[in-house]
Amino acid sequence: MNGPCFFHTSFAKDRYHHRLGRRLGLDSQHPLPYTRTRDIEKTKRSFADLLERLHTDYIDIGMIHYVDNEEDFQTVFEGPVLEYAKELKEKGIIRYIGMSSHNPHIALKAVESDWIDVLMFSINPAYDMEAADTNIYDLMEFKGMEKSGLMVDEARQKLYSACENTGVAITVMKPLGAGTLLKAESSPFGVAMTVPQCIQYCLDRNGVKVVIVGCHTVEEVLEAVKYYDATDKERSYAHIFSAGNVIHMTGRCMYCNHCQPCPAHIDVAAVKKFLDLATQQNTVPETVAQHYWALPATADDCLMCGKCESNCPFGVKIRQNMKKAQIIFSKGK
Repeated sequence: MNGPCFFHTSFAKDRYHHRLGRRLGLDSQHPLPYTRTRDIEKTKRSFADLLERLHTDYIDIGMIHYVDNEEDFQTVFEGPVLEYAKELKEKGIIRYIGMSSHNPHIALKAVESDWIDVLMFSINPAYDMEAADTNIYDLMEFKGMEKSGLMVDEARQKLYSACENTGVAITVMKPLGAGTLLKAESSPFGVAMTVPQCIQYCLDRNGVKVVIVGCHTVEEVLEAVKYYDATDKERSYAHIFSAGNVIHMTGRCMYCNHCQPCPAHIDVAAVKKFLDLATQQNTVPETVAQHYWALPATADDCLMCGKCESNCPFGVKIRQNMKKAQIIFSKGK
């Protein structure tokens, strides 16, 4: 029997103990622990249990969760966990292999291993400014900003471009920073964002295909779906980077398109995203070049008027980027 599509969370979390707890008559006040494990036998029991409870014989994405350090990476990718995932994929029991992580260096290693198809990664404006070596607990409290100096982390940008280039789909977790970005008093930027603005920020990153907005109530679901009817202005998040001296101007394009309107009708953010992808490789990937030349207007149409630069809240030298794009993409034209 074939079942519907599900996003599976096996290979790292032991659900077997939950079911065992129910069989032993334990109530919800005293459950057995929801544990993180790399024990292959527990993993197999957990996966079999999931298929049984969902009444299906396959799962679309088999996730290896919470791979955040080098030791764990070696355990997973050089041990039985990944081998089991590959076996399930070969048999068609899972369609794709995924992994979740909060560490851009480890996530990049997984992408470069060529074994994962999906990466679940925590993305939001605040996390993107936290130092790459920040652990998950400090990351959640924005303590990594103390080390990064409020600059956009280079490792994260490299990871996003690598995912775009290799076809690894990023599924975003924690786009709202557990809700802290929605209130000025809790946001590290000192200004509040809306849910549509948080979603747009994530979708503007290279490699991002899905944004998972955690919702606890019907009202929160309704707030999230406002994204579809929001105008470009309502989705714009540029205000958080221009709220005084809190954030250092990075000189790096954040793809926010706050530089618009362009007299030549160039989608400046799209040109820069393709330029970033192109410069990650020794040669321009054919797919990147095709997408670039499919734009209604390219860097070749730039008037070099500088109007965009006066609008940019990050001090990006957009005209230099346009000249660079002209040179790089003309080579493969």
